[in-house]
Amino acid sequence: MKRTVFHHPHPVWGDHADHAILVRAPEYDDDREQAFEELHCRREGQDLFRLCSVPLFAKDIFPDDVIRLDTAGHPQTVVRGEWWSLRVWDEQGSLTADYLNGLRAKGMLVETMNSIIGIACKGEALVDAMRQELERLEQTMPIDWETGWS
Repeated sequence: MKRTVFHHPHPVWGDHADHAILVRAPEYDDDREQAFEELHCRREGQDLFRLCSVPLFAKDIFPDDVIRLDTAGHPQTVVRGEWWSLRVWDEQGSLTADYLNGLRAKGMLVETMNSIIGIACKGEALVDAMRQELERLEQTMPIDWETGWS
């Protein structure tokens, strides 16, 4: 079976990473290939990894989580961090670099790959505020978004 691997060109905490792992992204699988997301991380033990990327495809894992992978590449959270992720599809580039830099200035983590934008917010209050903002923006801009959790 063929593999598709989504690479992160600029992980948010890439300078802290000493390893990269392949995490399954099964919602992007099809009959002929399996999808994986390459996430940068820091090894925390024999089979434990602290995430240094904002997951753009894998669900239910977030920056600063400590995870373990099963033999198929499915992540299991061992230590849950304080970050929550949102994903935005922005095919037309409606969210400008200035806007994304403004999110960074507010303490959010932002990672992009082509037209996909990962936004991580520390704490539930900040992620709730960002969800409301994305709902508002979605009314006037050609963007789609979802949470990074099931």
